[in-house]
Amino acid sequence: MSLYGQAAQPLHIIRIRSILFISRTIGAFRRTTSYLVSLRELYPPFLAIFSVHLLFWIFLLSIGEMQR
Repeated sequence: MSLYGQAAQPLHIIRIRSILFISRTIGAFRRTTSYLVSLRELYPPFLAIFSVHLLFWIFLLSIGEMQR
């Protein structure tokens, strides 16, 4: 394995773990959406918090991609 391959391997592991974390977060979002739709007062703040959280993770993953 080349030196670049050895250095890139932890980055791939971190990227896979980040993707799994995001998919778990989205799964939790899907499960709670049906509950929050019934409580219309709580749905917009939850959606705003989730979208900011998602944008934060997209930003972090793009920084990791730019450093590579």
